[in-house]
Amino acid sequence: MDIIYQNCNRLDILINKEPPARRNNIKYKVDQLKYDLKHVQNSLAILQQRRCVREREKEEREALLSRNFTTNDDTSIFLDYELHHHDKLGESNRALDELLGAGGSILEGLKHQGSSLKSAHTRVISLAQTLDLATLRGPIEEGVNIHKSSTLITTFLSTFFSIITSPCNYFITITLQVP
Repeated sequence: MDIIYQNCNRLDILINKEPPARRNNIKYKVDQLKYDLKHVQNSLAILQQRRCVREREKEEREALLSRNFTTNDDTSIFLDYELHHHDKLGESNRALDELLGAGGSILEGLKHQGSSLKSAHTRVISLAQTLDLATLRGPIEEGVNIHKSSTLITTFLSTFFSIITSPCNYFITITLQVP
């Protein structure tokens, strides 16, 4: 294979000595040879790998078949991985049970809070009706609206004055330079 690869490289060099009319055709054929060589090398590598796998499997079968088994010998099977896996599955099962239990208790707490909030809401409504707070609702909402508008105006004015009084305000310097 190495000799074929060296010959392909030599052909690459010899292509330049051909007349320009034939050079492209010959270069195409040399490239095709290189491609075929790579394909054959890959196929050979795959065949060698398969042969190694078959030989290893054959050796393992021979070793297993040549082993002498007796009836009184102890047989040990390594179950460490399976035991560890089983323990981890049990732990995850317990953790999921705890998680589901915690979720159930949270849902029960939310149900209880919802029912107590409903009863508190009905009591507040009945108390408001008893005290006739509907007449106070209008002035309270007006006060809230006035408070919102005064906050907005104050924010606008403070921003405006901070812009005007800032030392690096270009607007003021431009207006001062006008004759």
